[in-house]
This record gives sequence, C-alpha cells and structure tokens, in this order.
Amino acid sequence: MREAAAEGKAAVQAWCQREGVPFMSSGGRLDATFATWAELSGEIEPLLTLAGRINDLVIVDRPDPGVPFTGRALDTALFSVGRPTLMVGHAVPYDLLDHVMIAWNGSQEATRLIGQSITLLHEATRVTVLQARTERFEEAPTADLCAYLRWHGIVAEAATLDIEGGTSVGEAILAEAERRHASMLAMGAYTHSRVREFLLGGVTRHVIEHARIPVLLAH
Repeated sequence: MREAAAEGKAAVQAWCQREGVPFMSSGGRLDATFATWAELSGEIEPLLTLAGRINDLVIVDRPDPGVPFTGRALDTALFSVGRPTLMVGHAVPYDLLDHVMIAWNGSQEATRLIGQSITLLHEATRVTVLQARTERFEEAPTADLCAYLRWHGIVAEAATLDIEGGTSVGEAILAEAERRHASMLAMGAYTHSRVREFLLGGVTRHVIEHARIPVLLAH
C-alpha cells in the first residue's frame, strides 16, 4: 500500500510538472488550478464514502480482478457516496470533454447524473444525447432533455440508436460511442436492480466491463 501511494503521488507530481500545475498549493484564488495530495488509511468503503461526499466528483479505475480494491471502490462510489463517478481505464483521451455522449433513458439514475453534472457538461466542446430504441423509447424523448440542457446554455445534438437483432443495448451504445468518436460516455448506473444485472446481464454491467473510454456514472 505504501509503495502504491508513493507511485501515485510521484505520477501526480510528474503530471503537474509537465502541465505547469502548482502542486501542494494552498490555492489562493478560487479560479486558480492547482493540485493537492492526501493519503487516508483504512477500509476503502468508509474512507471513500466520507471523502467523496465532500467533493464534486469521484474518479476510480475500471474494476480489475487483478488489482486490489478497484471493484470495491467503484461499488462504494456508486452506491454510497451520492456524487457522480468517473470510471477510467488504461487510456484516457487528452481532451476528456471534447465530445460527451449521454446515454439517455429517462430513468431516475440518468436524471440524477444530468443534474449533478451540469457544470461539467458546460465545459464540453460537443454534447450528444443518445437514446436506444427500446420498448420504453417513447417515454423520455431526447428532444426534451436537449431542451432542458439548452435552458442551461448547453447545445446538444439528439440521436436515436436502433438495436439490431442479437446485439445488446450496452454493446450497441459502446459501438455508437466509438463510431461517433466520443471522448466520454455519461449514463445512469444500474437502473434495474444490481442483482438482476448480475444474474441476467445489463447495460451498466456491459459498459463497466467493456468500455474503452471514460464513463461518467451515477446511481
């Protein structure tokens, strides 16, 4: 654990040096960009819960059975913290907010994500609202969400995704994100029960296991 912490801190310091970002600064001006470092010891669930609740965004690795705590960290961030969670993999686009694609289904989880991420979406160069054509397609038109976003000064493009036979919704969403060169996918997590997704498979589970781009999630 000490070795992992030292490696992490060294990586952050190296990045700050490359990008000209002050490290361990007290901040001063609220519009300044700077980085700080803190280390907390203990069980991942209570530590991440308490730390995450006093921050705007929680960033975790994609779960990897070979890397300790990654699965527990994502579960805690989604189910206990109450803040948006950004899941990243091995590759992160240079411009994370170049093209944000929102997978919209009108669920409470997706609604919560949009409400908590408005400030982040403001910084996106391009926003696409994607809705898969499922049995509940007519219940939450993408045009309504685009209109809501426009009231917040965010111009979004609406798109419909047809699901071909034999293709799962999660698989189709990831393929469309890749086709549209999305830099980040945003979606509500586990709109069905987690047990059901574990037993039968589901959109969230497929995206978590197979996404090649960062995914912004909220439950």
